[in-house]
Amino acid sequence: MPVDKTKVTCTLYSCILICLLSWAVYGSTGQVNQLSQDEKERGFKLLFDGKTMDQWRNYRSDTIKPQWRVIDGAMVLTEKGGKDLVTKEEFAYFDLRLEWTIAERGNSGIMFRVDEKTTKRLPWMVAPEFQLYDSYTVKGKPVRSAGALYGLIGAPAGITKKPGEWNTVRIVLMPAPDGGADRLICWLNGNMTIHAAIDHAPDSEWSKIVRKRNKEVAGTKFELPPEFFKAKTGPILLQDHGARVSFRNIRIRRLDEGTNQAKSQKFEATGESLKHYEAPDWYEDAKLGIYFHWAPFSVAAYKTEWYPHWMYSPEKIKKRAFFKDIPDHHVRTWGSLDKFGYKDFIPLFKAEKWNPDEWVELFKEAGAKYVVSAAIHHDGFAMWDSEHIAYNSKQMGPRRDVVGEFTKAARRAGLKTGVATHYGRHWKYYTFRPEYDNWNPKYEGLYGRRRADNDPPRPEDEKHWQSVMMELIDNYRPDYIFVDGGVGDGEREFGKPYFRQAFYDVLAHYYNAARQWGTGVVLTYKREFLDPDQAVEDFERSGMDHIRWSSKWQTDDKISVNGWCYVEDTEFWPVEYLIGALMDIVSKNGNLLLNVGPKPDGTLREAEVRVLREIGKWMRVNSEAVYGTKPWRTFGEGTMVKISDDGKAGKSKMGPDCVRFTVKDGVLYATCFGWPDSGRFTIKSITAQHPVSRQGIRSISMLGAEQTLKWRQTEQGLEVDFPKDRPCDYACVLKIVPKGGLFFK
Repeated sequence: MPVDKTKVTCTLYSCILICLLSWAVYGSTGQVNQLSQDEKERGFKLLFDGKTMDQWRNYRSDTIKPQWRVIDGAMVLTEKGGKDLVTKEEFAYFDLRLEWTIAERGNSGIMFRVDEKTTKRLPWMVAPEFQLYDSYTVKGKPVRSAGALYGLIGAPAGITKKPGEWNTVRIVLMPAPDGGADRLICWLNGNMTIHAAIDHAPDSEWSKIVRKRNKEVAGTKFELPPEFFKAKTGPILLQDHGARVSFRNIRIRRLDEGTNQAKSQKFEATGESLKHYEAPDWYEDAKLGIYFHWAPFSVAAYKTEWYPHWMYSPEKIKKRAFFKDIPDHHVRTWGSLDKFGYKDFIPLFKAEKWNPDEWVELFKEAGAKYVVSAAIHHDGFAMWDSEHIAYNSKQMGPRRDVVGEFTKAARRAGLKTGVATHYGRHWKYYTFRPEYDNWNPKYEGLYGRRRADNDPPRPEDEKHWQSVMMELIDNYRPDYIFVDGGVGDGEREFGKPYFRQAFYDVLAHYYNAARQWGTGVVLTYKREFLDPDQAVEDFERSGMDHIRWSSKWQTDDKISVNGWCYVEDTEFWPVEYLIGALMDIVSKNGNLLLNVGPKPDGTLREAEVRVLREIGKWMRVNSEAVYGTKPWRTFGEGTMVKISDDGKAGKSKMGPDCVRFTVKDGVLYATCFGWPDSGRFTIKSITAQHPVSRQGIRSISMLGAEQTLKWRQTEQGLEVDFPKDRPCDYACVLKIVPKGGLFFK
């Protein structure tokens, strides 16, 4: 099964990571040496106006050599001897964008945080160099490729334009939003070539990269000294490497000031202000969450969590074949709707065996990094001690604060917590008739005020929804909020922005509160009600058929075939399907939120417990290929096998030739869903013409297996000899370590 928030404020690490699809907007202004209106609003400034080089000087000099000239609106190094050019200003964290073109077989570079104070050091010895080459080939093989970080991280071949044509560059250096290592992310012509955490700790990945380079050039002038890239600030440098090179459209925005400004400014309850949201690193890295549907409808336990709706809707249900017997079933089983309405399930919903710590322990064992409590469904029964909803689990039924107890248990276990809300549809959920119990105003606290079948939302409906959401945020400080798609029903049905401003108010309150709490939060929405740069988009039981670089996204799916809540007589999706769904989603830059349906007594079905433990068993072997990973140049390959007609397009599991790719710390992980009888597995998308790395492959191993594997790369693909014994069930992961940087094109 396939499955995709962008973060568009450019001070934001996550936004920057995934802006490939917005390169057309952010790569070039469309006008030479002018800022677009968007860039002005974001705080960019020009470092070159097309006429003078007043903002530049030579390295360690107050003047500029005559070899640097302004020609046709570009800064041009006309011949060797101009020396390196640096900005008069220094920059710590920044978003730099420019265009360049170079002579045939030319060589130049861009450096940053250049340290002019360290004596007897050339610029490249103290600052990283983003290389600018004419990426020419000899006998069809690339000799050099622009976009690399000189001597440290390689870049794909074939993404540089011909000499005389303009290339676009974007270099971003910024602190992670939650602290930690600085982040360096670079693009060439819209292709991400560098993504590195700059952490100088001895055991960090960055330090390993530097040590590896120094080992390769030991004893030569190319060894990097201890002060390499240690400066906290410095000018931007354009290199004189002897070739004619031209620069234009040089724009920069300070991210140190931008970050501090963003942290000090409040989100406004407007669509434009909310575009400055960014998803936190913990969510980017978590990949897997678990939540549950639990309410009085779990007592009815018949076909669907929508039982409360359909039991009151005999005339509406004719086109829903699977559900159309629900009204008759209810009368036969429980009684007529004037005698036994939905409210009468509440005393039977006791949760007498519920132990939240046991649930959390199981969810954690399954590999979940965030766990989400049922808070309120369309039915209107609140699962916390609410001041706004009298019909709640603290006052009735279980007589326990379910959200509060579950949140405390999750935090004790070190997991991120959340709440699942479906209340935006409550205003239209019930059908009211004089012969039903919900006609009585006495029960408005559960069913809502009486309405005609086609009435639009009332202002008090929006205000009430907003108050309920604010209460959850303020009382429980959730790291994550799930908002179901029904909140947009009024706008879609009546063509007016019902609930939109209320949603903006809730989002602004949540994001501002999170800043006060000192943490990063996530809210997911559905059915395109928001923009993907205002929150994280969720796709119910579906998702992406491609890598969505433009924004982080999520799919929510369930273990049971029928019903999101506990229902009797249902089957369950196979573990192999769920693991395949997880890896498909992760390979495309998404997260999976997986649902279970507890019984009304507070226990979980044995089948769901077994599935979760099987997923956890697999994750303990293969989580290295899941947590903290990013997509590669392609999400994968192979043919899916259809296993059901469930949903609009049905469900499919991974076929035996399927592979899904993820990347972390310069290593490629290939999750393979087949185990060949011959012992040899072929990855067709990795060929001699489309290799993993320009320098080739250093080693291939299988997670959970001890031995290094034999492999060969041919025109047909990468052939790998699997070990004799499988290290795990369902799917096995190849760890492919390149000799150089991974190709991303």
